[in-house]
Amino acid sequence: MRFKDIVVKEKEEYPEIKDAVENKNTVAVLKNLLSSRFGELTGVLQYTFQSQVANKTDKEIAEIIEEISIVEMLHIEKLMKAIIAFGGVPKFQDAQNTNFNAGYVFYSTNLNEMLNANIMAETKAIEDYSKAILKIENESLKQLFKRIIKDEKLHISIFKEIKRNV
Repeated sequence: MRFKDIVVKEKEEYPEIKDAVENKNTVAVLKNLLSSRFGELTGVLQYTFQSQVANKTDKEIAEIIEEISIVEMLHIEKLMKAIIAFGGVPKFQDAQNTNFNAGYVFYSTNLNEMLNANIMAETKAIEDYSKAILKIENESLKQLFKRIIKDEKLHISIFKEIKRNV
């Protein structure tokens, strides 16, 4: 096993949302993080697709990508709970109420292209969460975003490590 010691999720717990009050702007930010082109839902579906494709040629890499998709599912759960806490309905729609589109997923079957796309997507996620921190007022939600960013940074390092070793 080339990647036996890879951990796909930071150990630090995700903070709970506190003092949430109905706020349409906060819900809009959360909806974009959940369901936009580079949102968490895209990540889950992209990594699920990739794990199945990669399983034909490299079961170990397929497992790692699948485990990362499970971490992204945790992010989805946290975002959906936050949407509810701030008075929204956690539909798979962005802030403009555009339904999620499976066309957002990068469907390449080339491992190098997959890894490059994943690094780009995780980098965009970090950027989006960083911008979101500046747009919201609730401190516990800011802490949740900072915690999720830690996972996304870890995922970038994992994808880069895989690239170096294949």
